[in-house]
Amino acid sequence: MKSRMKRIFAGLAALVIAAVIWLPCLHLVFTRPLSDFRQNQGLSPKARQLALVSS
Repeated sequence: MKSRMKRIFAGLAALVIAAVIWLPCLHLVFTRPLSDFRQNQGLSPKARQLALVSS
């Protein structure tokens, strides 16, 4: 029984450690340029796409 609990704890600890490392790195993979969302004049490309879809 002890070895089973020890294996479960080790597995959960490994998952927690992996999540702590992996989750903060997600923004590196899914980064988009700021110019997609904000422009000085007119609508941004993202706003244009949303306006076309909702029309």
